[in-house]
Amino acid sequence: MNIYVETNFVLELVFQQEQFASCEQILQLCEAGQAQMIIPAYSLAEPHEKLTRQAKSRRDLQQILNNELRQLARTASYTTRINSIRDIESLLVQSSGEERQRFVDYRERFLKSAEVIALTVNILSEAANMKILTI
Repeated sequence: MNIYVETNFVLELVFQQEQFASCEQILQLCEAGQAQMIIPAYSLAEPHEKLTRQAKSRRDLQQILNNELRQLARTASYTTRINSIRDIESLLVQSSGEERQRFVDYRERFLKSAEVIALTVNILSEAANMKILTI
């Protein structure tokens, strides 16, 4: 049995979202040789781009947050509340690193157990023709 997956499947695993457990079971099924997973190569590249954009966005947010917290820390009555906000700052940094590592781990698993379909001119042409036919 062939199981076709795409970028959202990979993202579900990397970000451990709602359907994470089901996706993990499907991947394990394919790793055990009970099914053949087929994934387009771009679906292993797209998550990297999303992780890079998201990490940059989180770093930018962290810098803005740090600047504001530094200003607020100058007010004595805010000091204790600022300490609890520092947890958010560390979550922003930690989560990006953890997600990047999960992506690397899952990418390795996909490369070992799935058939990766290269994005070729023929595939792009066929996709474009199918799009025209469905319009």
